[in-house]
Amino acid sequence: MNAMRPGTVPPSLLDRIEAALRSAADDGAGTRASLPAVEACLRAALAAGGDRRGAIDLLAADALLTSACEDAAGGEPGTLEVFAGEATRRLAALLDTEAAR
Repeated sequence: MNAMRPGTVPPSLLDRIEAALRSAADDGAGTRASLPAVEACLRAALAAGGDRRGAIDLLAADALLTSACEDAAGGEPGTLEVFAGEATRRLAALLDTEAAR
């Protein structure tokens, strides 16, 4: 992922990002593979409520999504649009599900 080069990300955030990507490794390929990792980080952040401990999860979700968008933007024409549409649908569904709880 382009934006997450060692030395540019605090170690604790990089650890969280790598853990999320490892746990989602079997869920897809390419930029779409990062969506399950983003979803897992957002679920963890939401579960923390207003507690500060959820901040690392929210930052990890942001970094993963930003990096996936960068990767998609560098791909074939139309890749970013397709990825953004899928990400928007999946994340909106996640938030709808969490709000219903």
